[in-house]
Amino acid sequence: MLGAFWAHPERVLDAEARAGTSGFARMPAEVLARVVEGVRSDLASAEWERRHVTCASADSYDAGLRLLVNLPG
Repeated sequence: MLGAFWAHPERVLDAEARAGTSGFARMPAEVLARVVEGVRSDLASAEWERRHVTCASADSYDAGLRLLVNLPG
């Protein structure tokens, strides 16, 4: 899932990792190319770290997802 990339933006550059997320897998090719190049550029220039300093230093991220299990009994 895309939320798993929150602390690992370099995974956006990995085609296999992107293919495992529905958000990237369904993205039009031209949009995907623009996103990948933007992340590549931001990582190379340290812009990503500057812009997302709270993500880079956080231990966790609550994306609001919850797993609910209904057990019989």
